[in-house]
Amino acid sequence: MSIEITISGLPRQQPKCVSRRQFGDGHLTAVWLKKKLRLALAMTAARSGTWQIHLIGDAAMTAMHRRTMGINTTTDVLTFDLRNKRTEPRVLELETLICLHEARRQARRMHHPVAWEVLLYAIHSLLHVQGYDDRTTRQARRIHRREDQILLALGIGPVYAAGGETGSQDNKPA
Repeated sequence: MSIEITISGLPRQQPKCVSRRQFGDGHLTAVWLKKKLRLALAMTAARSGTWQIHLIGDAAMTAMHRRTMGINTTTDVLTFDLRNKRTEPRVLELETLICLHEARRQARRMHHPVAWEVLLYAIHSLLHVQGYDDRTTRQARRIHRREDQILLALGIGPVYAAGGETGSQDNKPA
């Protein structure tokens, strides 16, 4: 599998002189996120291509949400499938925008690390281009069940469901 993942808006690694508490987002680094996403990709049909992930704030997300969907609010994640209709389904050409401010709010509300919330949003985006949707209640249950399966396999556990039990508390930097 050769999928190039690029991540902007995160430090590559946690600064050595700063504690996790001071850093604020624990182990949320580009290295940690890439490691988890490579494992998640192995659980999908994608085998080659590119995936660009941009972590942005509320203002940028609101502007993009307004421009692309006509909705003048922030949102958690926006997915852009850049493949044309003739592209092989196993090829990934994906751009994902993740709102770090929203991830922080939801992580605080759900009492889990911001890194888990960001990982959930990235997996959610990946599943959208793999044929999953969440426009109906039935579709939403299906995509969230698949997210949970992947997160469990990654040693984290369900993140989306309120009150869902978490897995191994994989908080160590990679």
